[in-house]
Amino acid sequence: MSKLNKFLKNIGVNKFFHYGDPFSTGVVRLSLGFCSAIYVLSFLKITDYLSKEEYSSFKERIFFSDPYFSLLNDVSDISTVIIFLKVSLIFSLFMTFGFFSRISTFAVYVCIISISNYFSLDVFSINSSRLLILNISYLLFSQSGAAFSLDRLIKVKLGIVDMNSFEKIPLWPKNLISFQLFIMYFSCVMYKLLDSSWINGRSVYYVFRMGCGMDFLHEFLTFPPFTTIATYGTILLEIFIPFSLINRKYIKYSVPIGVLLHLIMYFCLNVGIFSLAVICSYPAILSEKDYGAIFKKINLVESLFKKSTFYKLFKFRWRTDEENHK
Repeated sequence: MSKLNKFLKNIGVNKFFHYGDPFSTGVVRLSLGFCSAIYVLSFLKITDYLSKEEYSSFKERIFFSDPYFSLLNDVSDISTVIIFLKVSLIFSLFMTFGFFSRISTFAVYVCIISISNYFSLDVFSINSSRLLILNISYLLFSQSGAAFSLDRLIKVKLGIVDMNSFEKIPLWPKNLISFQLFIMYFSCVMYKLLDSSWINGRSVYYVFRMGCGMDFLHEFLTFPPFTTIATYGTILLEIFIPFSLINRKYIKYSVPIGVLLHLIMYFCLNVGIFSLAVICSYPAILSEKDYGAIFKKINLVESLFKKSTFYKLFKFRWRTDEENHK
């Protein structure tokens, strides 16, 4: 047994399945809940189109043959769809602020799947929602309401838990989201290195020529040399980000670079929710040590909320390693 434990320790399994403070998982829940709310809002904004008669008749023709799960299957009444979207938005906000965290996270998971599959056969198909759905599914197995949540604030108010004490929780769901990002970037790099359009520097140029770019971009930005720089730059960044997950001393550089990359994609390309889903999954990359360093350096919580009603929701004292072992 000791040899097995030593082997697991050497390959890092113990770090993957260890228990730790809930702050990182709480931030992941908050960010994914925010992303879910933006996703639902994006569909609420197209209610004018949904009300058109041709869309209703279109759904009436195809909904019976939809093979994917959705609570909206067999629904052709647009007003019902809009009500469902509004309810989904409410659950997304519950998840974001950590109100009945487990129930609201599961509800958001079902709602996002239902919305994605219901619109998957028409012009508003957003296949990139799969990443958001997958990451929320991992979060279902975590105690994501143990920090940065209204659930915890209520428990503090009722005297169930102490304001300055935090229970240790399993961190493998959060680590699984991080691993998912690593696999995503690694597979993307492998695909790009096998694609001649990426190797010859023309891929981004082709993307704009296919009409995938936003209309507000100036035309000269959609031609070489800018598209060539963007093509090779994307490959280099997608190599650097998974490398930083192996050698974590580069995390402080890769996360801001990755956020910048996906913000550019979000505002310049028609990629749907994908870039925002990736950015909102980045908190899972950061370790307890990373969060400890961030909270100690900027002291953001105490400086902003010290005199606020929500101070007890956020206030905590970061414990040193020596204190944790007492």
